Amino acid sequence: MSRPTEKKSQRKLAKYGITEAEFLSMLDRQRSLCAGCNKSIDDYTAIIDNKLHGLLCDQCNIVLGFVKDRSNLYQLAAYLELDRSKPVVYLGGSLRNPNIVSIGNSIRELGLEVFDNWFAAGKIADDSWQEYSNTRGRTYQEALSSREAQHVFYFDRAYISLSDAFVLVYPAGKSTHLELGWAIGKGKRGYMLMEDKPDRYDVMLQFAGSPLFHDRESLLLALKKDLL
Repeated sequence: MSRPTEKKSQRKLAKYGITEAEFLSMLDRQRSLCAGCNKSIDDYTAIIDNKLHGLLCDQCNIVLGFVKDRSNLYQLAAYLELDRSKPVVYLGGSLRNPNIVSIGNSIRELGLEVFDNWFAAGKIADDSWQEYSNTRGRTYQEALSSREAQHVFYFDRAYISLSDAFVLVYPAGKSTHLELGWAIGKGKRGYMLMEDKPDRYDVMLQFAGSPLFHDRESLLLALKKDLL
C-alpha cells in the first residue's frame, strides 16, 4: 500500500499535468532547494508553483499565494528597507543632473528621508539600455517588457508609492513628469524645483497643481512646513 505522502505526491503531479520524471528534473535543477528561500526540500515537501515557475517550500508558497502581483513584492521589499519613521521624499529628475545628490542631502538635513538612489545608475543608464535593446533586436515595446526594464520600473514605483511627497528637479525629461503626475494622482504632495531659467516656458506645468520654486531655500522651507 502506498504511503499517504506518496499518494499526495501523485495527486500533486496529476493536478499540474507533469510527470514524475519532469518533477524530479525540476528538483534536481534547483539542487533540492526552495526557489524562494533556498531551504532544503525533497520530493514530498516541495510545492509546485501554480504557474510552474519552479518548486517552493510550503511557507514560500503560502506567502506567494497572498501576493497579488509582481509590484506587490517590490513594494513589500521597499517597505522592509525604507525608514518610514519620518516623512519620505522621492526626489525625481535627470540622471545627467549633477545637483541631484546635493539637493537630496539638503532635504535630509531637515530630518526627512529621501529616496534618490536611482541616481546611482549613472548618466548614460538609459542610453546603455537602449543600445543593449537594439543589439538584442528588440522593438521599443519589447524593450519596455524586458526583465531589466520591468525591474527598474517596479523598483522606482514602489518607492514613489511609499513616499509622502515627490519633488521634481529641473531639468527633467518626460519620465519624471509622468512620475510626478502618478504620484499626485496617488495623493502625494508635489513640488517642482527650477533653479535655472528655462529656455522655453511651458504653461501646462499648471496641470501638476504643485508649487514651483526657483531656489532651493524656498523649497526646503515649504517641505519643512508641510511635512514636519
